[in-house]
Amino acid sequence: MAEFHPFLRLPFELRTQIWEETVEPRVVDVQMIPVDPLAKLNPPPVCYMKSSTPVPAPLQTCREARNAQLYQKGFTEVAHPGGLGQQYIWLNLDIDTISIGPAQAKIYRQAAHSVQRLKIERHYLVFGFVLPGFDSLKELYIVAAGGMWQWYREPQWGYWWAHIPENIWFIDPDDGRMINAAEMLRVFKRDESCSTVSQRDRYENAKKLMSFTIYQAN
Repeated sequence: MAEFHPFLRLPFELRTQIWEETVEPRVVDVQMIPVDPLAKLNPPPVCYMKSSTPVPAPLQTCREARNAQLYQKGFTEVAHPGGLGQQYIWLNLDIDTISIGPAQAKIYRQAAHSVQRLKIERHYLVFGFVLPGFDSLKELYIVAAGGMWQWYREPQWGYWWAHIPENIWFIDPDDGRMINAAEMLRVFKRDESCSTVSQRDRYENAKKLMSFTIYQAN
């Protein structure tokens, strides 16, 4: 059935429930682009916001769906004051994961307090500067750019390892598979060779030992 013509005849409460059922978790790309690409300061002093993630479909459907408050305007705190780029990004922060890639987390500090799920891309040695302002994190996804073997150093996972150990996930940069940080640590403790040989080399034992799942990026 392509169309449901009597939809507007349904009770308002039921229509609202139907709109709510359309909401699904997303991975939302949020980029901060330097206004001056030649700026030598790191991070650059002035940026504008950009996202490649489409606006959620319900918001493009009708006024009633937009008024259902399924999504909120997020990241307004880091929008360019002069109006360059996007001034907000539609988000459902209860279920959406914010993806900032390899960008420095401190660029997002003003909006970081609202983020519950964060995806970043990091080499191990540049992770230690913490994630300033991301105090509400419930889940952290790390694309292990240099190979996940580098992350076998429990004490240096620092604050996030102490607070949400079961909700830190590492994503293999080669094939997108994902493993929980606590499980990865257990694997490495069982087989020390996993922690000394890069998974990006022709050494398959490390990956065979791991309980990977497929990371679903929407």
